[in-house]
Amino acid sequence: MVVFGIMSIPFILVASASTIGLIIALAVGLPILLIIMLPISGFLGTAFEAMYTIFYIRLVEPQGAPSAPVQSATP
Repeated sequence: MVVFGIMSIPFILVASASTIGLIIALAVGLPILLIIMLPISGFLGTAFEAMYTIFYIRLVEPQGAPSAPVQSATP
């Protein structure tokens, strides 16, 4: 959020200058925002889904379940 706040300062200054400045700030700022937000949201979505999956596996997995007995090859 801090990075987006710092990046938005020039767009806010241009937008507050005039109506044409507002249009220019929106025309330039929105595509830049989308270009930055798509990879960030993809990364965060993947990270949260991975954490959810690991939590679920650890929740459902029985603790200390005995393993299958090993059979020897000798008759």
